Amino acid sequence: MLTNLHLPRRLSTRTLSTFLAACIVSSALIFTLLSILTSDGSDKINEARRSYQYGISHGIARTQRIGKSTANADDFCAKHPNLDTIAVVVKTGATAIHERLPTQLSTALRCVQDPLIFSDLEASLGDLHVHDVLSNFTSSVAESNADFDIYRMQREYLAQGKTNEIPRLRDLAMSTKDWRTQGKSAAWALDKYKFLHMVERSWQLQPGRKWYLFLEADTYLSWPTFLQWLKVLDSTQRVYIGSPVLMYEHDPRIYFAHGGAGIVLSGATVRAFSERQGLANRWDSRIEKMWFGDFVLADALHEELRLRVSNASLAMSPDDPSAISFQPKLLCQPIITIHHMTSQQLDQLWQFEREKADAVLTYEDMYLAMFPHGMPSKEKSNWDNGADSEVYSLPLPNNEPSADGCEKACQQNLECLSFVWTSTRSEKRCHLSRAFRYGRERTEGADSENSWQSGWMSDRIAKVVKEVKCAPDHEISWPSYELRPPS
Repeated sequence: MLTNLHLPRRLSTRTLSTFLAACIVSSALIFTLLSILTSDGSDKINEARRSYQYGISHGIARTQRIGKSTANADDFCAKHPNLDTIAVVVKTGATAIHERLPTQLSTALRCVQDPLIFSDLEASLGDLHVHDVLSNFTSSVAESNADFDIYRMQREYLAQGKTNEIPRLRDLAMSTKDWRTQGKSAAWALDKYKFLHMVERSWQLQPGRKWYLFLEADTYLSWPTFLQWLKVLDSTQRVYIGSPVLMYEHDPRIYFAHGGAGIVLSGATVRAFSERQGLANRWDSRIEKMWFGDFVLADALHEELRLRVSNASLAMSPDDPSAISFQPKLLCQPIITIHHMTSQQLDQLWQFEREKADAVLTYEDMYLAMFPHGMPSKEKSNWDNGADSEVYSLPLPNNEPSADGCEKACQQNLECLSFVWTSTRSEKRCHLSRAFRYGRERTEGADSENSWQSGWMSDRIAKVVKEVKCAPDHEISWPSYELRPPS
């Protein structure tokens, strides 16, 4: 009996029908990490501001954010000092600012002494100021746009002293109904309006920097690796770098840098952007009909500056560690950013990185940090580890159309490192892979005829990881990121 075998598809990618956005968490803290700064000076708003600041200060104390005066005393940061030639920008929202940002600031961004934080509500976060990046948005456009309802509600909650209610707005559904954004929240819908104003404000607040790096609050940044990478790049050229995603329904079809993986703009790019006076406001009325904020930025850079994204997908991952496909040839590649990190993962990788001898973080390092016990030694039911590649046919041992037969096929193929058996009403398939990833739970239809059975050749994987020999930092061959669109 011949069964299709597949030897890597990406487990999590952005498609036309879905946007890879940050997960919405159901729990909320009593005090959110916001302190609203308003211009009307009312006693009620000032009192609410003080209450908010109390909650913020305690949140920062819990995460032990290191401020300007003590950051350089840290041994790790002393080895990789903060440079005033780099602007590190974090974009977040009022409903979620407390979820990962404090951990990110005390771990991955610990060595960055002057990060810019942009949200949709003015605040103070410990010794840092949180800027309302939408404060300069065209008011007439916002007034007639339902996407800004949540923006107005946040300010109303503040005025009414209901600051503890703001995190609950994360469950508010977006006002417009569209198959492309089905299930998205109002906070997510508001996010796309921030990008162009974020770039503009970054230049206003920190002008003349050589590099501008834009991150989400759940993105891990390997600061030492980023510093090493910048040494081979030219900030005097107009550069727009990231992990490209193709926007099919746009004429012309263009790639945009995935915001969760991080976006790198050279100083020359941000300068040219800012010299076009009022650029962000000119685009305000156009954004409502667009899907994603990171695409808005790409479209503006292409139309205004004739600039396209350069491909750095190897070094800037839009996927979380469980979705990354680890391959032997990938293990020695440097990795700079990783998206969809939980607070625990942010801390876990930071602790690993600060203790390692070399400055550059590799995929091997990231694997060892995130999976210290390796891949599972036993199969997992209702689990998809993403094993898949080019299609070919191979007879299963003893003609067994089953998970056991799939496992045996992987065992007999010495290059196979993982497998997944999928069984649906219409077909049964065995997928093999020369790569390995942890994957995710698949429960849809699990109570009927659909099933996923994943397994790993854990001994082979451990041997591959143990035997890999990466070059020292000074010999690392950085991927080429010339000014060209991805192939």
